Amino acid sequence: LELSDLKNYPNSNKDIDLDKMKIRITTLRKNAHLTQEKLSKKLNITRSLISKYETNTNLILTIYLKEYSKFFSISSDYITGKIDTLTELKTLVKN
Repeated sequence: LELSDLKNYPNSNKDIDLDKMKIRITTLRKNAHLTQEKLSKKLNITRSLISKYETNTNLILTIYLKEYSKFFSISSDYITGKIDTLTELKTLVKN
């Protein structure tokens, strides 16, 4: 789930798009019908930290980006706005 090499995605951005990331992590949570509180318990982080990620008050730490990716089975490159194609993870993620 590491941020990918750009050569894998011909139309990708090398930079994180903070506006897209904020929208995507909020949308993922809402589409799963989870409150910030419920998601925080599932990811073992505080609700206030999730709120800060969703408002771009704090930049998401790599360890939590990995947890979001695993929990939602979505590429971290999609979450960070590096690619626009929703890529679901098909393989088992190892810690």
